[in-house]
Amino acid sequence: MSYKRLGKAIAIVLSATLVMQTTVVYAAEDEGLAEEIILEEDYFEESYSEIEDYIEEEEQEASTEDSLEEASEGSEEYLPDDDQYEITEDITSEEDESADIEVPGNEENEEVAAQNDVSGNDMLEGNIEDQVLTATVKNSIKIVEIKIGENNTAANIEHYGLEYSKKGLLKTAALTLGTKYNKINLKAVQTRKDGSQAKDTPEWKVDKKDIVEISGTGTSISIKALKKGTAVITCKAGDGSGAKATITIKVRQAATGLEIKGQAYIVQGKSGSYSAATTPSNANNKKVVWSIKGKPQGIEITSKGKVTVDKNVNPGTTFTLVAKAENIAGVEGVTEKKEITVIKAKAGKVTLEKLESTTIGTHTVGDIAKSVTLKASTDNGETVSWKISDSKVASIIPDSNKATVTGLAKGKVTVTAYANDGSDKKATVTLNIIVPVSDLSLSVPEDRQDDKLASGGSLKFTADVGTEYGKPNKKGVQWEYQIVGYKDIDQTEEKAIGEDVLKKIAKKKYLFSFKNGEVTAVAPDKYAKQSKELWFDCKCNNYGIRITATTTDGTNLKVTRLIKRVDRNTYLKLSRGNNYEVRVGEEYPLPIVLLSENRQNKLYIDNKNEAIATLTVDSKDYVHIKGKKKGKTEVIIKTMDGSNLSVKVTINVK
Repeated sequence: MSYKRLGKAIAIVLSATLVMQTTVVYAAEDEGLAEEIILEEDYFEESYSEIEDYIEEEEQEASTEDSLEEASEGSEEYLPDDDQYEITEDITSEEDESADIEVPGNEENEEVAAQNDVSGNDMLEGNIEDQVLTATVKNSIKIVEIKIGENNTAANIEHYGLEYSKKGLLKTAALTLGTKYNKINLKAVQTRKDGSQAKDTPEWKVDKKDIVEISGTGTSISIKALKKGTAVITCKAGDGSGAKATITIKVRQAATGLEIKGQAYIVQGKSGSYSAATTPSNANNKKVVWSIKGKPQGIEITSKGKVTVDKNVNPGTTFTLVAKAENIAGVEGVTEKKEITVIKAKAGKVTLEKLESTTIGTHTVGDIAKSVTLKASTDNGETVSWKISDSKVASIIPDSNKATVTGLAKGKVTVTAYANDGSDKKATVTLNIIVPVSDLSLSVPEDRQDDKLASGGSLKFTADVGTEYGKPNKKGVQWEYQIVGYKDIDQTEEKAIGEDVLKKIAKKKYLFSFKNGEVTAVAPDKYAKQSKELWFDCKCNNYGIRITATTTDGTNLKVTRLIKRVDRNTYLKLSRGNNYEVRVGEEYPLPIVLLSENRQNKLYIDNKNEAIATLTVDSKDYVHIKGKKKGKTEVIIKTMDGSNLSVKVTINVK
């Protein structure tokens, strides 16, 4: 029978198995994990003998010249990709478990037919009750290999510190923080047992996600370094075979900066010692290699940074000291330079220029500045370096022999200027950093006016300091006062008072007294006597007092108030009594006048319930009462000049 016709016959048998139940079982072969597909018969409408007759009929029509190649080509329609399955028939029954189906032809034809039949359609139902067809995965992934995605050049091998096993498999790669070599691409190569390459999607994992992170999926991924340390990357085959590969990633930290510490001057015939600190502090290449640029004659340096200047080197000679962080394999080290000058003699003294004030603020307010500039000098004319004791309280920006210090927080700092010639000479200054008062204002009780005071009355001022920048170091104020004279009784034009008269007023405590922000005017009878006496000294017809409050924290904020003396009121009353009735929504129909000895410009009105009625006093001292809703309320009308007079009004709204 031809292989093509045999394929057709088998195809018919395959189609008969569409109603079969399929169970997939995984078993392990000697060489690895494989799949066994076991197909169990459910039901066939055609008998086994009918299928056998059909096969014999097809054999008689087959041409003996059909080649194995044609049979193979005819079977491609039924074979899985990559020829991964090996088909074996096992047809059994309860009566005869050894019963087999034989296909006429030679052994080679039978092998081809068995390879083409992958669906189990040779299992037929007739007199045989149990029939089994087994397909075994024979070409699973055997080897997973991790390779780098970059060009495998000698430079990249060095940059990434690649290490390989004796079998040529990649074992280790290094990433370096602070350089462009902080990430690398990896790819997975999955090789089957027959040597072909699988395209199954592998699974990538990292054991320490804080050291490196994985980006991407599939056969190619990217690895990025996060912090110094070691992590293991695992790549597992995507076909479930269990094959896997690992690679160790070592993350290094490169030095990104260097700071050379040491004197900027060396006396001829003497030496100076230098050190260099790397940035960041956890760099792998902390070791520093020292050299002197150009190797000038008479100047030597040791491996530990000690520079010696021969006594014959002329003063004023300048040379460059070079420090280089030792290279990490494949990564260039960072370099720093420092200019050194040869001098004749070391400094004997360092001097700081005297400051007007050693206090600065966290903010600039008034006379308090946020920054101050320090100036230093040495007796040999060389420069200095600067140091501050607490960088959290104040910052410092050095500029040769000058330095600017800026306040940051409340506290004290010591600033030191060191001679750069190795003489160890220095000068220090202590600065006081304060939280300044942000502003200053004066206030009086709400029922008092701050510009008028009746004879015999008192008025208390309160200094209110601003706290916008935090709690000030000092919240106190200093009080001062000055007596003011007027040409006219209405106090519209001031008149100068001589110093001798002011001293007389202060000594005899005339007109006003003042203490801790409180002003007291003398009683009316005393004022009459004192003003008459002073008339001959200054020709003033009235007086006032100007008070000043000044902050004591160094900001020197000032605020002043001028209080004019007025005659004292002796009575206060309403022309129509103290009780009034008014209708809702209407004003009291008759005129009411507020009567007092001296007309009042300012009054304090305290209404217990403005929702019931309102009471106002106009500039002509007429009182207006208006009802709003039914009820009763009480209103207090009070003078604000210190006369301490008041009148109570009862309003009944109907």
